[in-house]
Amino acid sequence: MTMSWEQFEATLQRSEEFQTFVADFREIIGDILARDPDSAIDEHIIASRSNLIDENSALDLLVMLEREHLLKTLLFWPCANGYGTSREASKAKDFPTFIECDRCGETHEFDQDCIEVRFVASDELVNSLRR
Repeated sequence: MTMSWEQFEATLQRSEEFQTFVADFREIIGDILARDPDSAIDEHIIASRSNLIDENSALDLLVMLEREHLLKTLLFWPCANGYGTSREASKAKDFPTFIECDRCGETHEFDQDCIEVRFVASDELVNSLRR
């Protein structure tokens, strides 16, 4: 069963480590998803928009939301030549060994160390933030 955003917030409020971040985190997530419910979110985005939340804490919070099925993991395979994202998938095993990059036209070999991890909101999270 999926935890609601309200239950998640209540859990954070009881946590010494995270209680000071709750309002800031909710505001940032809510603002991002209000602009675009399909936005990809990562710890860099959260930390850059907050004076309270560093990247490690942001990643911890995002992983907690993912465990509660309020966020889904999305993996991005960037072009090796720096031309943006070549492919995206929900699991690393979904990537082929080689791709013809639609960004630069070259063939790239899969390198798991280059994969960027971001999160996207579940319908439950989007709906609970609108309430």
